[in-house]
Amino acid sequence: MNAYYNENDPYAAQWLRPMLDCATCHETKLPTAFAVDLSRQRGRRYSCLSCEARKAAARYTARPEHHRNLVRLSRQRNLAKALVRGAKKRAGKKTMPFDLDGHITEIEQRLSVGCCEMTRIQFDFDGARGGWRNPSIDRIDCHKGYVYANIRIILHGLNTAIGHWGEEVLLQMIAAWQAQR
Repeated sequence: MNAYYNENDPYAAQWLRPMLDCATCHETKLPTAFAVDLSRQRGRRYSCLSCEARKAAARYTARPEHHRNLVRLSRQRNLAKALVRGAKKRAGKKTMPFDLDGHITEIEQRLSVGCCEMTRIQFDFDGARGGWRNPSIDRIDCHKGYVYANIRIILHGLNTAIGHWGEEVLLQMIAAWQAQR
């Protein structure tokens, strides 16, 4: 009898099959050694996490450039989500307000313009990650957090230059530098 196992289902007969067999390495392991997959009868993947990791590493080693291209294309297609995900992580670390999850379509529309909202310099969507012309979510007022009314989409280099002190300090430094020339 193939026992039904699903740790997310409180009515499942978990006691029937407390251990699972890996289809790849054929070892019997705890259910936590398998990724959750609710489309499967047992609620878990058939290969354990370590076997899945070995398969992924082998795929990457065989074709590293192909893997990098896939990651780059995925980031380009889902750029707004990637920027929001990064902002969410930063907001969580700094324990500041965050509401951008509900505004991904608006951020996509703002990105589709293709240029910085402050300088009107065109974004480089094909460049390396972290390039100065890549788009970046900037908090207008750094004390208000990542809320939609407080963000703008600007160049990564400009966002880095503004940093914690804001655009006024950057403009003062540029003016002083130009006066010295």
